[in-house]
Amino acid sequence: LTIASLEDIGYTVDYNAADDYDGSDTTCCNPSINLLSSTPSKPPLSDLGRDAAVTYGRKVLSGNQRHLSITDEDHDDTIVYVGDLFVTILFVEDGNIYDVFVTNE
Repeated sequence: LTIASLEDIGYTVDYNAADDYDGSDTTCCNPSINLLSSTPSKPPLSDLGRDAAVTYGRKVLSGNQRHLSITDEDHDDTIVYVGDLFVTILFVEDGNIYDVFVTNE
């Protein structure tokens, strides 16, 4: 996700705090996966790392609220706010980047 996409879905963002991104590097989340093989070459995320990512993710979720500009009156039933239901945390461990899907449950 880019910071602009977070702004598009209602979050307040600080462009000055973001790193530059031109969209050319799409290997950020799975740099060690060989496209010819389904076997990743990086070790699995440790239990300690997963626990840290989940704890952080739940903290983020507890602070996520529907943006004031997103109201039920403005949209039909096909649009549902999910920003407080799940988040994906990118976690770095031993030089490897892992994505951890976090819910409140």
